[in-house]
Amino acid sequence: MKLGEIYCFVSEKAIGYQSRKKYHIYICESDWRDANVGHLFLFVSKADYGGDYPIKKSDYGFFDLEVSYVSCGRTIFYSDEELKQIKLEPLGSLNLGHLKELYSFVANSNTMERGKIKLVCEAIKPLLA
Repeated sequence: MKLGEIYCFVSEKAIGYQSRKKYHIYICESDWRDANVGHLFLFVSKADYGGDYPIKKSDYGFFDLEVSYVSCGRTIFYSDEELKQIKLEPLGSLNLGHLKELYSFVANSNTMERGKIKLVCEAIKPLLA
């Protein structure tokens, strides 16, 4: 998996919902600093829940809605074992411009935990140079 790749699979990790198909954007593997060992993703949602990053179907034709939102408030982790149960095939990948904009949204998030902000930003930062 690579930074920015977009996947769609059934998840039980969407707050307030039972299992359902969700779009996920891969960010990075977590490391020793994080209690959630595994792979970090951001959900793509149909609504902006405050400070989320908008992406358009015109840029990524596989999305269901004209505008969707990358959640900048919460990260999702999947272990290697969980991911082995899922057939992972990327639908596409966020382009460099959108990854740079996402970095700014996450860096300025008022809802994501500080440690998660650091993880996401450290993953994206090498692309900013």
